[in-house]
Amino acid sequence: MDFSHYEFKEIEDSLECTALYQEEMIFWSYFDTSKLEQLKELAIQDGALDECTTFEALSAFVWRARTKALPLRPNQQTKLLFTVDNRSRFNPPLPKGYFDNGIVLTNSLCNAADLLMSPLSFAIGLV
Repeated sequence: MDFSHYEFKEIEDSLECTALYQEEMIFWSYFDTSKLEQLKELAIQDGALDECTTFEALSAFVWRARTKALPLRPNQQTKLLFTVDNRSRFNPPLPKGYFDNGIVLTNSLCNAADLLMSPLSFAIGLV
């Protein structure tokens, strides 16, 4: 029986992007409520979505921005890894006072060209 976890599968780094992380990187972002709403509206403009969550829109946006910022080849695989809280979905429910994780790791995987050449709604669909 194979219990390998796809979310931990390493994808080929054809341009050695890991070398970028040897340099000091500065991260900064600011999304207020109005900017998040604008992002969600932008995501549904092409008609592919009726609605999306703030998490889906922001995750897809950041995934695409990071992919664009890296010098990836069009066929380079790129992956968004994230956790999903399942505490409220257990049946039977977790016992009262349960103090541990109730998450599942999951991911979205796509080649760079498809992610960047498609509308934001495509990335949201993957998330």
